[in-house]
Amino acid sequence: MARSHRKSPTIPSSQSPSHSPITCQTPSATSFPSSSSVEVLHSKLATEVMRLTGSSPSVANPPPLDSMLPTISTILPAGILGAKPSASPSWADAVAADSVTRNLSYHPPELRDGKLVVKWPRSVHEEGIKSWEDCLVGVFIGGSSPNYGDIVHTMNMLWGRKGKILVTGMGNNTYLFKVPDSITRDWILRSKVPWHVNHKTLHLQQWKPDIELTNLKPSKMPIWIKVWNVPITLYTKQGLGYIASAIGIPISLDKATELRTNVNFAQICVEVDLDKIHQLPESAFVEAEN
Repeated sequence: MARSHRKSPTIPSSQSPSHSPITCQTPSATSFPSSSSVEVLHSKLATEVMRLTGSSPSVANPPPLDSMLPTISTILPAGILGAKPSASPSWADAVAADSVTRNLSYHPPELRDGKLVVKWPRSVHEEGIKSWEDCLVGVFIGGSSPNYGDIVHTMNMLWGRKGKILVTGMGNNTYLFKVPDSITRDWILRSKVPWHVNHKTLHLQQWKPDIELTNLKPSKMPIWIKVWNVPITLYTKQGLGYIASAIGIPISLDKATELRTNVNFAQICVEVDLDKIHQLPESAFVEAEN
């Protein structure tokens, strides 16, 4: 296979580059660069301006060096060509650099009986109420709360068809659930069945401005129970209501139990006292009248 070979162009000896090192000399107070050195510097500065700005200054007739200095000083880093370095940022600027917004304003507090008192207008209070009025407050009953990511995923799967559900932690197994759709929010509150995340029961109520977090835990809680060995003649809504009354207040049946697709057992939602939740009976006898 033939190969092409290109010879490197030969540089005439008269044009051969010099290999002597380039030196820089700082002029003293009494020595100045020659006119040829100024012209070379002038040409290099013009080329650099063309590279940085994309403009095409004429090298043959370059602009005066003094007129170029302000332009170059705004392009090159501070400290080059006599440009003054920018002032160091203040401590507030450095801290606020990581902030999302910087639109906070200062409102001086009052000193009253040796205590600092912050007063705000009613409009600020009403704005705060409006920002939370579409929220539900929920507390997980029994033990620690589930993982935050699991809570967000589950709530959006259950309630997020008409808008994203935002979850805010409040501590002590308590969370705020921002439900933007009012119909969905009302449906959640009207539903008496318990909500669960990773088998943890969640008690919900509407957020109110004067709500006390210490009083969120209810005295009663709806739970699901599974009942075995149900007589076939009692496998009706009314018959299962009698049986569930031995545990608590009957609320509803699950779908499979209601449709009677499997009568091997029944799943019933009942309301029980939390103080007695560990004392629930494991079995109960049923008998007919007479």
